[in-house]
Amino acid sequence: MGYAFIKRVRDTCPQTRIIFIAGNHEDRIRRFAWDHPNLSSLRFFTIEEMLGLRQFDIEYLPYPHSLILNNFYIAHGKNVNQQSAYTAKNLLHKKMMSGLTNHVHRMGSHFLTSPGGDFEFHENGCMCELVAEYEPEPNWQQGFGVLRMFPEGNIFEPIPIKNNALSYGGQLFRAST
Repeated sequence: MGYAFIKRVRDTCPQTRIIFIAGNHEDRIRRFAWDHPNLSSLRFFTIEEMLGLRQFDIEYLPYPHSLILNNFYIAHGKNVNQQSAYTAKNLLHKKMMSGLTNHVHRMGSHFLTSPGGDFEFHENGCMCELVAEYEPEPNWQQGFGVLRMFPEGNIFEPIPIKNNALSYGGQLFRAST
């Protein structure tokens, strides 16, 4: 399923630079391989190979790496605060730059205007089911974001998914069943 999704993304955006930033869930494969050395020698036993990232010309950043694009910090992240936007607030004050974290599985944004400029930090939602055996009542929201970079500044647009639907560009999109 992951390979098919990555292929669809590349087919839809053939000229777009795509960077896959691994998170803690992908890192589980690497940690599992450490405990099973007979598997770690298999070339296919990596996220890059399983998803065909090289084949689809997708850059890969292993967990817990981050990157800065056009003065915008992007990371899967490790931090989680209890309330929505608290992680974004804490990271904004720690990094003192605009950015995005994905680890929290919920939507939230925090903004700051200071003599140094206007800053914003966002918590991206998740694309997983909103139930988990290890978290009986998760405070998660499905969603993603679109970052547009311009010479005069970046624009980040959070896109929440509610009831299997989202609104983008003035259009309503519903999941097919």
